[in-house]
Amino acid sequence: MENYNINRNRKPLTDADVQKGKNFDAFMNAYTAKKPSFFRTGKFYVLAAAAGTVIAVGAYMLTGTSTPGNSTETTAFINPLFEEARNPDTSFVVEAKEGALIMNNNGSMIQVPKKAFLDSAGNIIDGKVELRYREFHDAAKIFMAGIPMTYDSAGTQYHFESAGMIEITAWQNGKPLKTNPDSLIHVAMISNSDEDRFNTYYLDTTAKKWKYINDEKAVAFSLPTEDSTSNSTVTTTPDAPPVPPKVADKNKPSFAIAFDPAEFPELTSYKGVRFQVDESVTPYNKDDKKVAWEDVVIERMKKADVLRVRFTAGSREAVYVTTPVVDEKDFAKAKASWEKRNAEYEAAVKAKAKREEELAKKNEEAMLEKDRHRIWVNDTMAARALRMRMAANLQSSTQSMIMREFVISDFGIWNADCPTSLPDDWIVNANMIDGKTGKPIEAHMFYLVEKNKNALFMYVSGNLGQFGFARTADNMIWAVTKDGKLATVSVDDFKTATANDKKEVTFKFTISDKPVANGAQARAQLGIPDATGS
Repeated sequence: MENYNINRNRKPLTDADVQKGKNFDAFMNAYTAKKPSFFRTGKFYVLAAAAGTVIAVGAYMLTGTSTPGNSTETTAFINPLFEEARNPDTSFVVEAKEGALIMNNNGSMIQVPKKAFLDSAGNIIDGKVELRYREFHDAAKIFMAGIPMTYDSAGTQYHFESAGMIEITAWQNGKPLKTNPDSLIHVAMISNSDEDRFNTYYLDTTAKKWKYINDEKAVAFSLPTEDSTSNSTVTTTPDAPPVPPKVADKNKPSFAIAFDPAEFPELTSYKGVRFQVDESVTPYNKDDKKVAWEDVVIERMKKADVLRVRFTAGSREAVYVTTPVVDEKDFAKAKASWEKRNAEYEAAVKAKAKREEELAKKNEEAMLEKDRHRIWVNDTMAARALRMRMAANLQSSTQSMIMREFVISDFGIWNADCPTSLPDDWIVNANMIDGKTGKPIEAHMFYLVEKNKNALFMYVSGNLGQFGFARTADNMIWAVTKDGKLATVSVDDFKTATANDKKEVTFKFTISDKPVANGAQARAQLGIPDATGS
């Protein structure tokens, strides 16, 4: 298997590019996991919570009189605001007939099965396929990508709050490929939220809307410590089987001693029980009868009817391997007592086995239920991915990793989202002006960003008379002017403008001196640090 990892913007790979690509085999050899069944993976170490933030993105079409040209202006369905600052793909080249297990640089994983690609005619593809992949984990990347983030349900428009989004496509010889419904790709995406309120959506660019797929939940992992154990439940082992009595052999030495009834309850019912010495193992010393022993310990041996008796007095010790015996006249009663206790023991063993079987069944059912919300990756690979992230300072403050699964039925954009409404804690008539010139900002859309939870809402410029926001949030506003410059209102400037709870507010924007040249420049002005590896 050959896989090549090439960081790039979306430009078709040439044959020369493929040959120069980094061999992925060497990378994967260092991070090889036990090959799990696809949805029967190894043990996962689940955390109750994990740190992180989510993203809310939406669009609000305001009512009122539109500015000239607004009603006829059209934009692309997916319209990157700054092509120069687009979130770059990572490209992986895999052999279609072999498939691959791919780890992205941030710890996300892609499982490509054999024969996962079809051409436009529906034929299975062989040869090298370029898989283009990228993720979106903050408002800045979604903002710059220009991906629509509204969702209509029963005539009501909602705005997505996202726990992570991916775009994945496949190409061969510069032509896009389709998924094979009989061999689907699975993506285990790193997520910043472990909340269970997010559903899976796919962006249908033909119908120009988001499609609800399922309610797959997040799975969280932590690195197992050296003393970590399995998820097996500890149950109390039944008492050891009762020691059966035997008829005393008059020709063999034996002795009677006091013993703890709690350790050997069956012996208490044996009238006249004595300990007969097995001289083939431990020859009997008659002088031991004359010693004033200070302590005696009785130990069970492997055979149910054999006990080791250990006498001690100072430094002196005597050990005998023995069998409990009774006189012939007492044997019938002792045997009946043993049979009763042995039946109780066997019943206890069967009850324990039944409990363990029922528990195993419940555990299996619980595991199957978790598998419906579980990614395919096993614990070894998840732990290694987490170590990689920590080594790259991607998540150095926590020992946990949260992942969400996408089953790629179609290539394109997939999102873990929760539909939400626009903030309406305080609604104002907003005036958007250039902080230097005082002139109105000429922009098609204004983006309200709630920094404290990475939320972003879009307001059309036609009428800003119903501009709503949460007063307790750290709010910012972003816009792109018609001449391609980035305009922003910082958290502090937003708080200054809205300090007096007025119903008419003027927001003063800082406008970049020139068009955005790259992502780093844009993020610096937006006030959102780069999410490395995402």
